[in-house]
Amino acid sequence: MGAAPGETIELPSAEHPLVSVVVLLTREAEFAERCLHAIAAGHERDVPTEVVLVLNAPDEDTLALVEQRVIGARIVSSPVNTGTGPGWNLGFGAARGRWVALLHEDSEPESGWLGPLLDTAERHPRAAVVGSRLVWSDPERAGELWNRGNIMWRDAMPGHLTDEAVDEDGPYACDHCSSAAAMFEREAWQSVGGFDERYFPAVRHELDLCVAIWSAGRTVMCDPRSTVLHRGAAMVRPGAGALESWEFRAFLADRSQRLLTRKWGDALAAYEERPAEHPAPAADLRRARERTVARAAAELAPMDRSPRSERPLTAPEGGWPDAVDAEIERRLLAAQVGVQSEFCDALAGALGARDTRVRALEAEVAALAPKAHTHDLILGGRWWRLRGRIDPAVRAGRRLRRALRPGAAPGI
Repeated sequence: MGAAPGETIELPSAEHPLVSVVVLLTREAEFAERCLHAIAAGHERDVPTEVVLVLNAPDEDTLALVEQRVIGARIVSSPVNTGTGPGWNLGFGAARGRWVALLHEDSEPESGWLGPLLDTAERHPRAAVVGSRLVWSDPERAGELWNRGNIMWRDAMPGHLTDEAVDEDGPYACDHCSSAAAMFEREAWQSVGGFDERYFPAVRHELDLCVAIWSAGRTVMCDPRSTVLHRGAAMVRPGAGALESWEFRAFLADRSQRLLTRKWGDALAAYEERPAEHPAPAADLRRARERTVARAAAELAPMDRSPRSERPLTAPEGGWPDAVDAEIERRLLAAQVGVQSEFCDALAGALGARDTRVRALEAEVAALAPKAHTHDLILGGRWWRLRGRIDPAVRAGRRLRRALRPGAAPGI
């Protein structure tokens, strides 16, 4: 339940936080209000917590919500679009807790969501990421399970774990968790270079980071005792233009998959082949997760201790910024122009391919035209040949009908 109109939302603001909750806010004031109210209402008093809000080119309603009704949050403000990965990196830079819990603006954590995540982190010290169980909040699917963590297929595509694919009621290893609701160790995040900003503006940032964490010898876990409601696809706004369309999101997903494949190369051999059936059957998900469990149990040495991510957009030399300065703003704007150009090129390529198909069909139709003309001539020829037999039969039929009418003269 959201806050009453005009009601103040007081967020936890521990002086020495163990957990920093970071939320990226854009132009969904209604979702933001529900998210922040859920954080405030579900706060566990025994968990020292702070909240960091990254204002990512917010609209007037979202800005008014934060400025007029929110108390206790630490703010990182950007007048331009940071995207998800760069936005998360800015939030991490401002966070002070050992653990950083990410929430999307359309996520609503249930009361007591942080406790299980911290308990799992304490009991499993190799775990650098612990995610929540995600449940749909979209009215059309409200209450349905979204996922219980995720596995990754060999082609760098994610797969949602289901109740049928996982037996455990407590925490268990998985390949990655959604940034819609996951807690990351700051030290592990920094050791792998943070979120790779080459995925700007969105899609697959957290998957890439989790692959990097596994490569560094740490593990990723999900704890289904922690539940977060999630609406999903907040970046898609019907009728808002091409850059907020499903087509743009699909373009970003394809682009991110290609980058993941290039970046991780042979490391993807550790994962199962993606089944042709969608969604993946529970047996395939279970088999994929068995590989992950085996990797976690093996406690392998890190494959690579050097940072694997790049931060070309938000990390100037000499530090991790907690604000957007003029140079970062310029880089973000340039990245936005770049990705828009890529999208336009992709659309042009798709249109070109369609035009090629259309031209092929036109050529096929042109080739059929003479055949159709010949066919018409054949039919015409048959008609003239049969006409001598058909016309007399028609005339005879008419005479017979007249003869059968009541009162007709006999002898026809």
